[in-house]
Amino acid sequence: MGNAFSKDLIRSRRQTLFSVCTAAAGVAPGTAMGNTPPLALWNPTGSKHRIIVVDAELGFISGTIGAGTVVWASIAQPSAPTGGSDITAQIVPAIVGSSAVANFLTPAGIKAFQGSTIAGTPAIIKPAFVLEATPIKTQKDEVEGALSLLPGQLLCLQGIAAAGSSPLVLLSVSFLLEKLEET
Repeated sequence: MGNAFSKDLIRSRRQTLFSVCTAAAGVAPGTAMGNTPPLALWNPTGSKHRIIVVDAELGFISGTIGAGTVVWASIAQPSAPTGGSDITAQIVPAIVGSSAVANFLTPAGIKAFQGSTIAGTPAIIKPAFVLEATPIKTQKDEVEGALSLLPGQLLCLQGIAAAGSSPLVLLSVSFLLEKLEET
């Protein structure tokens, strides 16, 4: 408990740890790579910040999920995705009630999207979750900084799986926001 708790406490106290989650109604995890991922995090060109991924989670809501996997994928994204849902308002700081979202995210322009159209089909980076017909627990992918997002890039979670029967899940990403050094 000591290590994980202390890291998260320090990140939280510095007000640079954030999380975003898809809408409470859930989202279909997807069946193939395409240009409308269920959850995308976008770092706009000129933001002067790096997004450092801490972890991601997948929670089951309803339906039957087709066997497969949810992957991390990325693509260059010079402008904001279109359509779908802008879920930027669902980005929350680790310190509940903090003004950190306004202080850090608003100037940086970091945004999150659910089911929006992105610049093209993103490239797969690595698997994040294994999909089961009816999961019995939340799955967590502890990235711990092994993925980061520079300005002008988009990172997403997207399923590659059999169709299932009306599957709905929650997807979330926790991340740190780090100001890039001026050069």
